[in-house]
Amino acid sequence: ERYTDATKVLFVALFYAVLFPGGYLMCGVTLTVYYINDRFCITRVWKPAPLVGTELTKFSRKFFFSTALFAFSVMTAYFWAGFPYDNLCSCKEGSGTGCDEAYPMDLEYKLTDRDDSTVYTTIIDTTKYYYFCRQDIIKDGIFPPIPSLAPSFVWMTNDQKNMTEILGWLSIVIMIGVGQMMFGNDLIDAIKKLYSFAYDPFEVKDQNVDFSCVDGIFGYIPSVMDGGIEYPLIACDIKDIDKKLIGWSEPSNGYESWNLISDIPVNSRNGISVSDGVHLFSIVGHYPPEWRARELAMGEY
Repeated sequence: ERYTDATKVLFVALFYAVLFPGGYLMCGVTLTVYYINDRFCITRVWKPAPLVGTELTKFSRKFFFSTALFAFSVMTAYFWAGFPYDNLCSCKEGSGTGCDEAYPMDLEYKLTDRDDSTVYTTIIDTTKYYYFCRQDIIKDGIFPPIPSLAPSFVWMTNDQKNMTEILGWLSIVIMIGVGQMMFGNDLIDAIKKLYSFAYDPFEVKDQNVDFSCVDGIFGYIPSVMDGGIEYPLIACDIKDIDKKLIGWSEPSNGYESWNLISDIPVNSRNGISVSDGVHLFSIVGHYPPEWRARELAMGEY
C-alpha cells in the first residue's frame, strides 16, 4: 500500500508536469515525508515484513516507471501542442467559418459573453478576425502530436511548432524504448524458440548429486487428508519405498498405523489383498542408486 501511494504521486506529477510544474516540488516534498515517516515506522512501529523478495520492485521498475516515462513524454507533447487552449485561430493563418464575412466598420456591436454579461465593441480597420478551431487534439485522436504530420495546427507560433515537433518525435522514441523494455526480450525469446533448440547438452553439467543425497526432498506419496485425523492416511504400499521420501514422520506408531492398506483383509494363502482384481490403491515405485539400496537393505534411514 505504501509503495503504491508513492508511485501514484510520482505518476501524477509527471502526467501534469507541463500544466503544473510546481507538481515537481510537491512530489518531492510528499516523497520525502513518506520516506521519513516510513523509516520511523519500520524501526519503531511496524512488525517485521514478510520476505517477499524483490519481485515487486522489479515489476514496478519494468512496467510502472517505464509507463510513467512514456506518459510523461506523450502528455508533454500534447500539452505543448494545445497552448493557449482558447480554441481561436487567426483568419490570417487559416480559413474558417466567419473569415469570409464582411462586417460594417465603425459601428458598435452588442455581444454577450459566457457569463451572460453585455459587452459592447467596435470593428475598425486593424481589428483581427478569429474563427473557432479545437485545440484539444487528444479528443481528435491525433497521434503523435507532430505539426509536420498534421498541418491543421495553425494556431501555433513558430517556437511552439519547433518544440512540439521535438517532443512529438521524442515520444515516439520513448514509446519504442518502453515497448522493448517491457516486451522486447520476451518477444525475442519467443521467436528464438520457434526456430532454435534451447537445450544444449554440453551447457548443463552433471553435478554428481543423486536424488537420494538431497536432504529434505520428498516424493509424491498418495495420501488422503482428513481434518479430524492428526496425520495423512497413506493410500499406497510403502514397504519398498525409502521412508525419507514421506514428507512427515510419526515416531510412536510408525507409518503402518496410518496406512489404509492395513485396513484391507488379506488372503492368508498368497498374501494378496482381496479386491476381486480391482486396483484399490496407487502403485508407487522407488528406484534408488546402488549405494542407497545397500543402506536401505542394512536398515539405514
